[in-house]
Amino acid sequence: MGERAIWLARAERDRRYQELVSGGDAATLLLPGVAEGLAALAGRFRMAIVTSSEPEPFAAAHARAGILHHFELALTREQYKEAKPAPEPYLRAVERLALAPERCLVVEDSERGLRAAKAAGLACWVVPSELTRGGRFGDADAVLEDFAAVVERLR
Repeated sequence: MGERAIWLARAERDRRYQELVSGGDAATLLLPGVAEGLAALAGRFRMAIVTSSEPEPFAAAHARAGILHHFELALTREQYKEAKPAPEPYLRAVERLALAPERCLVVEDSERGLRAAKAAGLACWVVPSELTRGGRFGDADAVLEDFAAVVERLR
Protein backbone atom coordinates (compact mmCIF):
# COMPACT_ATOMS: atom_id res chain seq x y z
CA MET A 1 0.00 0.00 0.00
CA GLY A 2 1.43 3.36 -1.01
CA GLU A 3 1.82 6.41 1.24
CA ARG A 4 -1.15 8.22 -0.34
CA ALA A 5 -3.41 5.18 0.07
CA ILE A 6 -2.43 4.92 3.73
CA TRP A 7 -3.12 8.64 4.22
CA LEU A 8 -6.54 8.30 2.53
CA ALA A 9 -7.44 5.24 4.64
CA ARG A 10 -6.49 7.08 7.84
CA ALA A 11 -8.47 10.14 6.80
CA GLU A 12 -11.55 7.98 6.17
CA ARG A 13 -11.08 6.16 9.49
CA ASP A 14 -10.78 9.50 11.32
CA ARG A 15 -13.84 10.90 9.54
CA ARG A 16 -15.91 7.85 10.46
CA TYR A 17 -14.72 7.90 14.07
CA GLN A 18 -15.61 11.60 14.37
CA GLU A 19 -19.05 10.79 12.94
CA LEU A 20 -19.56 8.00 15.49
CA VAL A 21 -18.56 10.03 18.55
CA SER A 22 -20.56 13.05 17.43
CA GLY A 23 -23.88 11.24 17.01
CA GLY A 24 -26.08 8.92 18.99
CA ASP A 25 -26.88 8.67 22.67
CA ALA A 26 -24.37 10.35 25.02
CA ALA A 27 -24.95 7.64 27.64
CA THR A 28 -23.38 5.03 25.36
CA LEU A 29 -20.05 6.90 25.45
CA LEU A 30 -19.43 6.15 29.13
CA LEU A 31 -19.04 2.99 31.14
CA PRO A 32 -22.19 2.39 33.19
CA GLY A 33 -22.21 4.42 36.41
CA VAL A 34 -19.38 6.76 35.45
CA ALA A 35 -21.43 9.97 35.31
CA GLU A 36 -23.01 9.32 38.70
CA GLY A 37 -19.73 8.12 40.18
CA LEU A 38 -17.82 11.19 39.04
CA ALA A 39 -20.49 13.42 40.56
CA ALA A 40 -20.07 11.55 43.88
CA LEU A 41 -16.27 11.93 43.79
CA ALA A 42 -16.19 15.55 42.62
CA GLY A 43 -14.92 17.93 45.23
CA ARG A 44 -13.39 15.09 47.26
CA PHE A 45 -10.57 14.26 44.84
CA ARG A 46 -8.59 16.11 42.19
CA MET A 47 -9.33 14.34 38.91
CA ALA A 48 -7.76 14.28 35.46
CA ILE A 49 -8.36 12.49 32.18
CA VAL A 50 -5.32 11.05 30.42
CA THR A 51 -6.34 9.75 27.01
CA SER A 52 -4.76 8.55 23.80
CA SER A 53 -7.61 10.20 21.88
CA GLU A 54 -6.90 13.02 19.49
CA PRO A 55 -8.31 16.41 20.55
CA GLU A 56 -11.24 16.66 18.10
CA PRO A 57 -12.88 13.28 18.77
CA PHE A 58 -12.23 13.72 22.49
CA ALA A 59 -13.91 17.14 22.49
CA ALA A 60 -16.87 15.86 20.45
CA ALA A 61 -17.46 12.85 22.68
CA HIS A 62 -17.04 14.73 25.95
CA ALA A 63 -19.18 17.66 24.91
CA ARG A 64 -22.04 15.16 24.66
CA ALA A 65 -21.09 13.13 27.75
CA GLY A 66 -21.27 16.17 30.05
CA ILE A 67 -18.59 15.07 32.53
CA LEU A 68 -15.61 17.33 31.80
CA HIS A 69 -16.55 19.85 34.48
CA HIS A 70 -15.52 17.26 37.09
CA PHE A 71 -11.92 17.24 35.85
CA GLU A 72 -9.14 19.65 36.65
CA LEU A 73 -7.05 18.51 33.70
CA ALA A 74 -7.56 16.64 30.43
CA LEU A 75 -4.50 15.48 28.48
CA THR A 76 -5.10 14.36 24.91
CA ARG A 77 -2.71 12.77 22.45
CA GLU A 78 -1.13 15.97 21.13
CA GLN A 79 0.12 16.94 24.61
CA TYR A 80 2.80 14.25 24.88
CA LYS A 81 5.21 12.46 22.54
CA GLU A 82 4.94 8.79 23.53
CA ALA A 83 1.46 7.26 23.80
CA LYS A 84 0.36 4.57 26.22
CA PRO A 85 1.75 2.04 27.12
CA ALA A 86 4.67 4.46 27.59
CA PRO A 87 4.52 6.17 31.00
CA GLU A 88 4.85 9.70 29.59
CA PRO A 89 1.12 10.56 29.50
CA TYR A 90 0.71 9.78 33.21
CA LEU A 91 4.02 11.38 34.16
CA ARG A 92 2.88 14.57 32.43
CA ALA A 93 -0.42 14.56 34.31
CA VAL A 94 1.26 14.04 37.68
CA GLU A 95 3.71 16.83 36.89
CA ARG A 96 0.99 19.25 35.74
CA LEU A 97 -1.10 18.52 38.83
CA ALA A 98 2.02 18.93 41.01
CA LEU A 99 1.24 15.77 42.95
CA ALA A 100 3.48 13.11 44.43
CA PRO A 101 3.03 9.83 42.49
CA GLU A 102 2.14 7.95 45.70
CA ARG A 103 -0.87 10.28 46.12
CA CYS A 104 -2.28 9.32 42.72
CA LEU A 105 -4.64 6.57 41.64
CA VAL A 106 -5.29 5.73 38.01
CA VAL A 107 -8.57 4.11 36.96
CA GLU A 108 -8.10 2.41 33.60
CA ASP A 109 -10.05 0.13 31.28
CA SER A 110 -7.27 -1.20 29.07
CA GLU A 111 -4.05 -3.20 29.20
CA ARG A 112 -2.13 -0.37 27.53
CA GLY A 113 -3.38 2.10 30.11
CA LEU A 114 -2.53 -0.24 32.96
CA ARG A 115 1.00 -0.74 31.62
CA ALA A 116 1.44 3.03 31.25
CA ALA A 117 0.24 3.72 34.80
CA LYS A 118 2.45 1.05 36.36
CA ALA A 119 5.48 2.16 34.29
CA ALA A 120 4.88 5.67 35.70
CA GLY A 121 4.97 4.22 39.21
CA LEU A 122 1.28 4.81 39.92
CA ALA A 123 -1.35 2.70 41.63
CA CYS A 124 -3.92 1.51 39.10
CA TRP A 125 -7.38 0.01 39.39
CA VAL A 126 -8.93 -1.48 36.27
CA VAL A 127 -12.60 -1.44 35.35
CA PRO A 128 -12.75 -3.42 32.10
CA SER A 129 -15.13 -2.32 29.39
CA GLU A 130 -17.02 -4.68 27.12
CA LEU A 131 -14.13 -4.39 24.65
CA THR A 132 -11.36 -5.05 27.19
CA ARG A 133 -13.00 -7.61 29.50
CA GLY A 134 -10.72 -10.42 28.28
CA GLY A 135 -7.55 -8.44 28.96
CA ARG A 136 -4.61 -9.34 31.17
CA PHE A 137 -4.81 -7.19 34.26
CA GLY A 138 -2.63 -9.17 36.65
CA ASP A 139 -0.47 -6.13 37.46
CA ALA A 140 -3.46 -4.04 38.52
CA ASP A 141 -3.80 -3.07 42.17
CA ALA A 142 -7.47 -4.04 41.81
CA VAL A 143 -9.77 -5.23 39.03
CA LEU A 144 -13.29 -4.03 39.69
CA GLU A 145 -16.58 -5.03 38.11
CA ASP A 146 -17.89 -1.51 37.52
CA PHE A 147 -17.35 2.15 38.34
CA ALA A 148 -19.71 1.93 41.32
CA ALA A 149 -17.10 -0.34 42.95
CA VAL A 150 -14.48 2.40 42.46
CA VAL A 151 -16.72 4.91 44.22
CA GLU A 152 -17.46 2.46 47.04
CA ARG A 153 -13.77 1.80 47.66
CA LEU A 154 -13.03 5.52 47.79
CA ARG A 155 -15.74 6.35 50.36
